[in-house]
Amino acid sequence: MAAVGVVMFGSARYLPLFQQSVQGATATSSGLLLLPMMIPVVIASHLAGKVMSRTGRYKVFPVLGTLLLTAGTLALATMGTGTSRLLAGCWMALVGLGLGFTMQMATTLAQNSVELRDMGAAMAATNPFRTLGGSLGVAVFGSLFTRAVPATATGQAYRDAVATGTRHIFVTTAGVCAVGFVLALLVREVPLRGGPGGGTAQKNQPVTRLATESPADR
Repeated sequence: MAAVGVVMFGSARYLPLFQQSVQGATATSSGLLLLPMMIPVVIASHLAGKVMSRTGRYKVFPVLGTLLLTAGTLALATMGTGTSRLLAGCWMALVGLGLGFTMQMATTLAQNSVELRDMGAAMAATNPFRTLGGSLGVAVFGSLFTRAVPATATGQAYRDAVATGTRHIFVTTAGVCAVGFVLALLVREVPLRGGPGGGTAQKNQPVTRLATESPADR
């Protein structure tokens, strides 16, 4: 979840800045240029949910998601002053697919890895980790970007500096995602509760009769 927060906050903050400063986009169009990343999030989340509900398998999605995040952020780290909007959009689509496969599956993993009595605590812990990762990421990214972009830079020198700062940000993000990929490989997949592979144990449990039943009803 921390890796997801790092990618989300870093991309939403610094990709529009790169598009405005280097690619010449307006403030409005820079928001629209994030659609290649946002649309795949919805599509991937929907597909992952469908497959998980039918097969009961979910470990593959955090693994694939963090792998796509690592590849996508590494690709974004190669952006320069000559990178086209179309190429940047293709790389953002990779990041969007990775986010879609990872975000909801991390919540499912947290729910399915604890006892029912601890499910509330597990759910409550996911958002703080995501927010913490995003907050730390923004702090580190701000330091990297400020160091790369001098306050006196103007014109082409400013565009080059912004491209360099963006490159440093996404190289760092790729490192965090790579760590997330390794951790995803270590996840132990537990059968889903009440779903494929997870409902057999529930079906074999004896039915407990209500205390209000009379002996005649039994």
